[in-house]
Amino acid sequence: LATCLRGKAQLVLEKLSKQDLTDYKKLTEVLNERFDEKHLSRMYFNELQTRKRKINEDFVTFSEEIERLVRLAYLDSPEDIRDQVACRQFINGIENKELESILRLDRIDTLRAAVERATEFASIDELLKSKEQFFQSRTDRFHFNKLLFSHPKNQGNSYVKSHIECFKCHSFGHYASECKFQ
Repeated sequence: LATCLRGKAQLVLEKLSKQDLTDYKKLTEVLNERFDEKHLSRMYFNELQTRKRKINEDFVTFSEEIERLVRLAYLDSPEDIRDQVACRQFINGIENKELESILRLDRIDTLRAAVERATEFASIDELLKSKEQFFQSRTDRFHFNKLLFSHPKNQGNSYVKSHIECFKCHSFGHYASECKFQ
């Protein structure tokens, strides 16, 4: 039996003595201890408790993973209890503190409702960020133009004529009515 095992099962056997490796009863006992439902349930529970939403992970994928872990960690629990636990863990796993507090204040108690609200919040947040960037770029252009057309000598006058061409002498910096070569 010991020679047929691979992967994680083989790693468990490394802790056994050579004599125990030949004892079928000891082998099955150690393997059951490591891979029985109770142990796996604890392992999934720990994974569920530490699971956080990844940076580019969408809310639906994150909720599906949470739901899977809850199903595996709470095998004997009723469906409504599992859904409440999944909802709580979904909210705990969100790194955005503002969104987390919104979901808590809304007293959302189902995973589906939490995912819908989180997706809605993300859409609104994205829209606000794009509008903010748009207005910021317009403000930046305004300040750039103000700097471009201002001159240190003309602090009182914000409009500089350095880009204006005279129609009489064809030099820059003044209008034809102000031309020195009249």
